[in-house]
Amino acid sequence: MNHKTLSPIRSKLATAVIGSFWSLLGGMPSAIADDVLSPGYLAETVSILASDSAILPADQCHRMAAPPPARIKQGCLTRSPSFWASRPALTAGYLQPALEVCGMSLDTVELGHETSALAALCPDARVPDSQSTQLVRQCTAASLNVAASLAEGGNCGKAATLLLHHCCSENSVCTGATVENYNIEYCITALDMFNHSRPDTLNFSKPVGAPDLGACGV
Repeated sequence: MNHKTLSPIRSKLATAVIGSFWSLLGGMPSAIADDVLSPGYLAETVSILASDSAILPADQCHRMAAPPPARIKQGCLTRSPSFWASRPALTAGYLQPALEVCGMSLDTVELGHETSALAALCPDARVPDSQSTQLVRQCTAASLNVAASLAEGGNCGKAATLLLHHCCSENSVCTGATVENYNIEYCITALDMFNHSRPDTLNFSKPVGAPDLGACGV
């Protein structure tokens, strides 16, 4: 990647911002200090934070120690887990082909089925919510967002694809795999930011309908 040269003032500002993240963690490891504080990395950081083209790639969020506000490509439908959970008819329209989420093939909205997208989206009032169920919920919504965007002629971009691959695929954080630079807290936060990123520039071709607050069976 070709990096732009920062002015001395912007370089100092970027250094201060990045340094503040690491200070919260007790200091920047010396092994990466030279890389993180290099002019090229500082210029890349400023460029990314100013970009409206995509959400920040996870490896760069990790290096900065905290995800910045999510940014997505135009032409990407993004809706929250509760949006999809409360509209089972709409959700069902984007399950063919089946969604591959956390090692499951979700192809129905029937709550009694193991392959139910609605079951993956709905909190279970009978058991305490956990990080694992939160991640499955966010992964399912994000997968629906990407599928709906493609079906409607849009595209959520490479950053979203990378996030889903590392956090939500069969061999990912979601299934207990060790993925460098990713963990369950990061995945939940980044996916939640992605799923709540609005406005978008696509419209649903299918009827959205009013939310059904009883769709989850509670």
